[in-house]
Amino acid sequence: MSGTRVFLIAVVSLALLSGCTAHTNNNSSNLLQDSTENIRSSQEVESWINEAETPSEQFMMDLRETLNLSFKIFDAMENNQYSFLESTKAKEITIDKENNQIVYKYYGEEIRSDFLKGLNFSNLEYWGSGYNEDGSGFQIVFANYFQDTHGTIYFEFIREGDHWLFNGFTTNA
Repeated sequence: MSGTRVFLIAVVSLALLSGCTAHTNNNSSNLLQDSTENIRSSQEVESWINEAETPSEQFMMDLRETLNLSFKIFDAMENNQYSFLESTKAKEITIDKENNQIVYKYYGEEIRSDFLKGLNFSNLEYWGSGYNEDGSGFQIVFANYFQDTHGTIYFEFIREGDHWLFNGFTTNA
């Protein structure tokens, strides 16, 4: 399929170039020069985009720590491992063992989120991550796919000392 696409692009390009030969040599060389400048500028833009998208080493370390912690928290909620949840939570989080819920404040309101249970890891996908505005928080976003739709899970972390701690989650899954 890819070879066919390359072949078609080559044929179209040759047809366009052969159509340009009907113009005077001066116009043809200007067209070729303009075309070369556009290619150079496209390559420069692509280089700038690639440089801008390269995550820092610190970001990658924070992502690795919070992503690993996320999977362990999924497992701890599935298996009611309260001691692990207690050891990885931020100060403001409460683990309600009686109701299997995570309790936290969100914009001044108490949020009670049931433990996530029955996640099928073959249907779970990492969607993205990033720091909050002041850099003290980190969010990881997952998609949990169902038959014809998906739910989104937002895990929040906060840096306390040298480690990221679980700071709650929201979901529509």
